[in-house]
Amino acid sequence: MSTSFRIGDYLITVVDDHIGAARDAATVFPDVVPIEWDPYREIAFNSEGGYQSQWRGHLVRRADGTGPVILVDTGMGPGPYEHTGRKGELLDSLAALNVSPADIDAVVTTHCHGDHIGWNITWDGETPHATFPSAAYHVAANDLEHYSKPENSNAAFGRNVAPLQGLGVLRPVRGEVELAPGVKTLPTNGHTPGHQCVKIESGGQVGVITGDLFHNVA
Repeated sequence: MSTSFRIGDYLITVVDDHIGAARDAATVFPDVVPIEWDPYREIAFNSEGGYQSQWRGHLVRRADGTGPVILVDTGMGPGPYEHTGRKGELLDSLAALNVSPADIDAVVTTHCHGDHIGWNITWDGETPHATFPSAAYHVAANDLEHYSKPENSNAAFGRNVAPLQGLGVLRPVRGEVELAPGVKTLPTNGHTPGHQCVKIESGGQVGVITGDLFHNVA
């Protein structure tokens, strides 16, 4: 069952894709000594004591069903993955919410790491198609410029972001861009050169989809 949060007129719903491979927390957080984790182990680690990320996106839409449907990040992609042998589940998770790929009006990429862009593109052999055919894809210009350089490029960017330009659906983002009334991008450069959050303000409440601004609940 998906988790949802209400921010004024908007409903923000977690859209799971897949669980990441477990890693040693010391590798991910080398400056944190083991004893500092002690108060948070039950909420920060899996049952075996490993650090494990959930690959997911977030759906933003008005609770009354009007207005644009926004998907923030698209998970790791179709898979299957060696650590589980299973495929990615983002599209199945959307279907469980009665949302089809064609229903998405805007895709926002918080940053161009592989676990946030995996379902952007669907490949038919050598031919790319936008997985969300009705959507404009909002990607920070700083990330586009950085990862388009040969010395910074990688397979995930080349496969899941670069083709968006030729498909005519790419919308480079500079600064704050309004996606819907009260919903806008929020630059938080650092994790990548163009990392961005999505801020929702409605009914006197404020919510922020943080991307990888924070890597662990602890």
